Amino acid sequence: MWHIGGRSLFSITLVLLASLIGAGAQGAVPRMSKEIDGVTVYLGVVPSALLIGHPKEHAEAQMHGGLPAGAHEFHILVALYDSKTGMRIADAKVSASAALVGSTSSNRLLEPMVMAGTIAYGNYFTLGGEGTYVIHLRIEMHDRRVLHTVFEYQHGIS
Repeated sequence: MWHIGGRSLFSITLVLLASLIGAGAQGAVPRMSKEIDGVTVYLGVVPSALLIGHPKEHAEAQMHGGLPAGAHEFHILVALYDSKTGMRIADAKVSASAALVGSTSSNRLLEPMVMAGTIAYGNYFTLGGEGTYVIHLRIEMHDRRVLHTVFEYQHGIS
């Protein structure tokens, strides 16, 4: 599990997730959340280029096997909450795939990360072209339920 602190991609991602959580009223940020079987799922997609310049020994430069090189690398981040209590779910196993509509992609484990004292799940993905990406999430809960959900993410489209 990664422990991240300070001003970083994860701080930016937390701000992004916070804005996603509150976006319903303002409508300024597309709402990237869904509720499924009592679990609220929030999704964030952030360019990994925001990490360029961190020293190699910095935790963010080393997470998920190291910072990927390339202009089309993105960090996909998921936060899970119990829909009834609002409590963060910190003991799930989450995997994801991301591909342009009509393309295929392999699954990746979203690694648990401690960010600002709370758990989120993330990993790097290549989003190589503009268009609609389909992001499939598989969430294995501690009670053995397996949840599946799909998000559509508009990449590079204004």
